Amino acid sequence: MRIIYFGAEVIAERCLAALLKAGHDVVGVVTLPAAPSSSLQRLLQRLRPSGLEALARRHRLPLVRPAKLRSPDFLEWLERQRPDLLVVSIYDKILPPEVLAMARLGGMNLHPSLLPRWRGPAPVARAILSGESETGFTLHMMDEGVDTGPILSLHRIPLQPEDTLLDVFDRMADAAPAAMLEAIAGLESGTLHAVKQEGVVTGAPRITFAEGHLDWRAPAEHLLRMIRACHPQPGAFAFAGDTVTAILEADPVPGRPGAVPGEVLEAGPRGVVIQSGDGALRCRKLRQQGQLLPPKDYGRIFNVGEVVPSGDWSQLDLSAGLGIPELAR
Repeated sequence: MRIIYFGAEVIAERCLAALLKAGHDVVGVVTLPAAPSSSLQRLLQRLRPSGLEALARRHRLPLVRPAKLRSPDFLEWLERQRPDLLVVSIYDKILPPEVLAMARLGGMNLHPSLLPRWRGPAPVARAILSGESETGFTLHMMDEGVDTGPILSLHRIPLQPEDTLLDVFDRMADAAPAAMLEAIAGLESGTLHAVKQEGVVTGAPRITFAEGHLDWRAPAEHLLRMIRACHPQPGAFAFAGDTVTAILEADPVPGRPGAVPGEVLEAGPRGVVIQSGDGALRCRKLRQQGQLLPPKDYGRIFNVGEVVPSGDWSQLDLSAGLGIPELAR
């Protein structure tokens, strides 16, 4: 089977390595332009720079970086490869019908959620934010919609209480290659058939800057979920004076009776303790302007007794998945 592979980060690299080791005929690799416009790809490339390009070059595979998937040059190149299947792993661009039509079997995508839950660009972060007990990834055939195509297989991954965004992506990177190989084998033999998505459809929009501004009136558990969902990039944040300070790690601790949400109860090498709506958080790993702060500086940056400004979570319905809208079915 002739495969064109689309991907851009570590999960994509591991899946491509598995395809090559299994002897699949990968006739080309498509990745993002050198300066990716997607916030997800910027995030993942900063966390763990991908060796996808080096892997492709080591195996002398054609490597292309189309700025636009509908460009005549890219479509002509794709047609010359005569692919049987397009395989996509967190490529973060929607493949248009003209591209999907180039492959005899169409396109197969790896999406990091249990579809139809969390369609969109931030499924793992939204699962963590909602306090779910599991997430996973879906292998599905692609159509013109966003993560709407019929499902080939679902793979569940438990969410642990302390999981961060990076933790979950690491576990997906471990599990995805074998699942992808199994799905391709099923498609090639004709024994695996896609089935229509069923269940509650929810969207997974990107976490906005405003969402990342911690609202100290919120319950400590909500604040911790936001910190984990944003770790280590872009980082949930508070203001120290006029400076945005990302909070990368925190633990719940007892609050102080009479303290107001956002009040700094302690600031020193052990962390910055800030009152929340129902307790307090000890913030023990901080970053400013892209640099980790040494704990000895915490007491200089935050003053005991000051009230840190809050964001606004008042419009979020925590019982319904943080107010994320259901999509049309």
